[in-house]
Amino acid sequence: MNKLSQAELLSMLNGGADQAQVFGSLLGDRAESPLMKILLSRMSGQTDSESVDAAGNAIGDIEDGEFEELPNPRLAERRQRFRIRLKALRDELYALRRHNDELAVALGACCQCWGYDEKCPDCEGAGEPGWQEPDLGGFRRLVEPAIRRIKTTGRASVRPGNRVHHTQEKTP
Repeated sequence: MNKLSQAELLSMLNGGADQAQVFGSLLGDRAESPLMKILLSRMSGQTDSESVDAAGNAIGDIEDGEFEELPNPRLAERRQRFRIRLKALRDELYALRRHNDELAVALGACCQCWGYDEKCPDCEGAGEPGWQEPDLGGFRRLVEPAIRRIKTTGRASVRPGNRVHHTQEKTP
């Protein structure tokens, strides 16, 4: 680890160095740790998207085995559980993205934002269902069974067994 003298530290602070630079200098080689990179990026005032990119890179480093080895066996066990949970979450995310994309294509909606984001690079907020030509095969497979059910029962409802996680209202 680099050791800074008190004079060097005061010089950095008086010279306009930001907290992340000072902290990084104090950490020395440990500043290259994936988790420290995330912390330093947040301290330096990076935007959320830049911070998310840094976190994604750090997670990739952790999965690639570049995570700093800790001597404590309990921490090694926790790290292994973390890796397993991280993989499960990543697999779930990819599955949900595939389902989202399939349904969006079946309904002719924007796969990125469904028309909720005026800054969307794909549709500029216009991508609600019907924005594009719906995929007839996907529509028949995903939507028509629900329509038949509604016609048969005369109602649609959210039952307690259905998992509704999040709804987002479109802003005018």
